[in-house]
Amino acid sequence: MEEQDTAIFGRKIFFVKPPFNIENFVLPALQDLEYEALIIPSYKYAKSILRRFPTAICFFNIDEELSVEQWINFLMSFQPDPVLSKVIIGAYSSAVRKLDKNKFLLNTNLPAGFITYSVSTEEFKQTIISVLDINGAKGQRKYIRADCSTSSSIAAQCSIGGVVYPMKLLDISSVGLSCIVPAAAMKYIQVNSVIRDVIISLFLKKIRVSCAVIMIKEKNGKSILVMLFTKGMPESAKKSIREYIRSYGQSLIGEYFAPSQEDNQDYSTMPDECKPKELPQNLTEQLPILQEPDVDDTAKESSFKVSDIETTSLF
Repeated sequence: MEEQDTAIFGRKIFFVKPPFNIENFVLPALQDLEYEALIIPSYKYAKSILRRFPTAICFFNIDEELSVEQWINFLMSFQPDPVLSKVIIGAYSSAVRKLDKNKFLLNTNLPAGFITYSVSTEEFKQTIISVLDINGAKGQRKYIRADCSTSSSIAAQCSIGGVVYPMKLLDISSVGLSCIVPAAAMKYIQVNSVIRDVIISLFLKKIRVSCAVIMIKEKNGKSILVMLFTKGMPESAKKSIREYIRSYGQSLIGEYFAPSQEDNQDYSTMPDECKPKELPQNLTEQLPILQEPDVDDTAKESSFKVSDIETTSLF
């Protein structure tokens, strides 16, 4: 995704190996606020995923998997990489010493900050939200929308005039959906009409909602409806849709968790590409020897006096 697209659609947000409280309380709260927050289970998969989503924001849990020095070397390895250097990186910890924190700040580039979560979960969440908003995590969109046009885990149908019509879902969010309906149903549907009996199957769960048609588009001889859920939609139905979007989004990055995608580099030493370049051993042979020019001895001694300066009053 290019930067101009990011300004519109926002950024994916990754938490690498989050602890229990963050995974089970902070992430769901962020998702309920329509931030596209996802989990990477290990640093070993981070690079393969972030190469796919270089405009993402990624927070690394430095309390797990690697030592402080290894984490510093790992994060430093992002800087010379033309793709990974675009990722907005942050680190978080509940146990880091002040000395080690200073090492991170001095040796790594952390535009998303270094955050401690020894504070309450709520304070940590608010700090994360501030970082996300500064970096345009939502873009111009208000809601996360899941593209389910090829998914077999979601289906829908509507009942109109006593007849049940299948609906091919194209995408869904917590406020609405778009779908293709059979031509036979279109004689009952127009813009601003309400379809009061829509059943959506999410994995093994079914929810019943009403939808208002706000747009009808024709494409390749098919009618595409854009619909919003009506105000009376139960909160439990919204929660089910958000859970589906969360699970579906997580499943889409699951392909990057294969052993073939693991990062097996040894970060106990600084990566070669991050080491300062050494001067060639024969550099002194290549440079001319500078000699002090001859100076008249009388010129070496200065007879300069303060009284020789012409002064002008400033007042």
